[in-house]
Amino acid sequence: MGISRFFAPLILSTCRHVRAGAAIMTLGRQTCDFDGNEFQAMLTHIDRHEAGCTSFQPGPIDQEAFFTSLGFDKVHSLDVSTFEGATFFFDLNADPALLPASLSKAYDVVLNGGTLEHCFNIVHALHTALRLVAEGGLFINISPMNNYVDHGFYQLSPTFFFDYAHANQWEVTESAAIRLELIEGRPVGSDVFPVFPGRFGTVGSLDNAPYLYYAVLRRTPQATTASVPLQRYYHVAHGNEVQPYEGFVAMPFHPYRIHT
Repeated sequence: MGISRFFAPLILSTCRHVRAGAAIMTLGRQTCDFDGNEFQAMLTHIDRHEAGCTSFQPGPIDQEAFFTSLGFDKVHSLDVSTFEGATFFFDLNADPALLPASLSKAYDVVLNGGTLEHCFNIVHALHTALRLVAEGGLFINISPMNNYVDHGFYQLSPTFFFDYAHANQWEVTESAAIRLELIEGRPVGSDVFPVFPGRFGTVGSLDNAPYLYYAVLRRTPQATTASVPLQRYYHVAHGNEVQPYEGFVAMPFHPYRIHT
């Protein structure tokens, strides 16, 4: 679990307008694969060059430094193990009803930075993650989409999030693919581009590069977590009338590339 230089700018852009004193929960305590100088460059690029953001020194930074620089007052983490120093201990495979009441709807942002695919009971894990999100808050997902065989239990397509959000009345505010370029197994660059519902079709739409999927879901006043979606593909195949995904519009960026 970690925040990579190849998608950190997406997180920074999503969180740039967070309210002062906001709280964030990460699923697993995240590591960062960039140093203070690189982080400073990211902050400057998205116009978050504020007092306090200029003090980063070369060397590793942690998730606390990453998020407090964006205005978060509380930076917490949830994990099944104490190995990485998480704030709270909880098994995401467990019944979501077991989540402590004090954590329910307590966070302005909840980040899945590569944890859900490692939870065998992924439905419980997703429900628990969304229970953490406050009214009007955001759930940020970064998960493997393609060519991550045996990395985790699952690789998740955009339809998983779009159809779940539609069935449970969450608003999808951002959706992007991250295509990694590898040299000798090491990521050296990424292409980031918007993803719209149904963009990839079903079979053979991607090349053999590894792909990640970035999605942001916002809790609406009507949002639920327990409704089971029927995949949109089958709604269409069965001739059912299918309404557009409410609230989803084109992401406000052009495709771009990140180099190491």
